Amino acid sequence: MTRVTLVATCLTVALVVACRTAPILNPDGPLGPPASASLDDIAQAVVKAGTRLGWVIELEGPGEARGTLQLRNHEAVVKILFSKQNLQIDYVSSKKLYHSGNEIHRKYNNWVKKLRARIQRKVAEIQ
Repeated sequence: MTRVTLVATCLTVALVVACRTAPILNPDGPLGPPASASLDDIAQAVVKAGTRLGWVIELEGPGEARGTLQLRNHEAVVKILFSKQNLQIDYVSSKKLYHSGNEIHRKYNNWVKKLRARIQRKVAEIQ
């Protein structure tokens, strides 16, 4: 392989990887559960919502959970912080998602957006 071909191949690979990445999304905002909802009710809604999307959700304490999603050979781990007023999902770690600095595979952000939306729906359903 000539030097020019090698450089061109390396640049192409770098460009393809760069197109797959985006800034890491750590959504944070109001949750808005019904007034009658307890923190335990919200915790159960978080577990049900995540499980429905394929996440393994482990409660770690009051208002805190850890979510792990494994799809094929990819893995994403997030910390979920919740209260009666707020929901926050923070990046913890990943495998095979091109994580570098504040960049990660764009699919990670889609997974986190879907998780947040599903949690909000489940919390809104609390009786």
